[in-house]
Amino acid sequence: MEANLTTLCALVVILGFGSAAASAFDVRRTAATLKMTAATGYLAVAFVGGAFDTGYGRALFTALLLCWIGDLLLIRPGRGAAFLGGLASFLMGHLAFAWAFKVRGVDYAWMSVGFIVAAFAGLLVSRWLAKHDVPERMKSPVGLYIGAIAVMIGMSVGTFAVDAAWVVPVGAATFMISDIFVARERFVVSSPVNVTIGLPLYFIAQMLLALSV
Repeated sequence: MEANLTTLCALVVILGFGSAAASAFDVRRTAATLKMTAATGYLAVAFVGGAFDTGYGRALFTALLLCWIGDLLLIRPGRGAAFLGGLASFLMGHLAFAWAFKVRGVDYAWMSVGFIVAAFAGLLVSRWLAKHDVPERMKSPVGLYIGAIAVMIGMSVGTFAVDAAWVVPVGAATFMISDIFVARERFVVSSPVNVTIGLPLYFIAQMLLALSV
């Protein structure tokens, strides 16, 4: 089992870097194929790890599946209906992660500390984005998304305080950082740097969260 998980984790990371490299060189079809293969890989990590054996695992797998749908919807560039659908799917994914952490168990005092820190970080990101080209119709969805991330981060810290599962808050924080690069790509400046850094971080985050089952 451990050998299988190690192999799967390595494969997810390699595919993530491969997708980032293909995107940087504008080989879109290859980038999309590698991205969705890596996304399926983090589902496989959770499945092989025993996600369906516990309530926490099943809740976490649901969150990962929502992210997989978001990955699919966000393959194409732009800010159209697919982007909004992807944003909604990831928002629900973040809330599903938060619920999974609640199922696992949280310390509410530490959860509050985590939420305050994440909310402050979210406020800084919101102010940063406000200086750039965020369409009016996107402002509310983006604000809700930032709020969902803050809730997830807070719950992850509360979970860590209960059982010291470091992969949970580290995975959640890495996810948040990867999202900043997505926002930078969509609303600030389109650059290969965004996907080169953000996409590998995203898959590392999902892998860590998947391992927590």
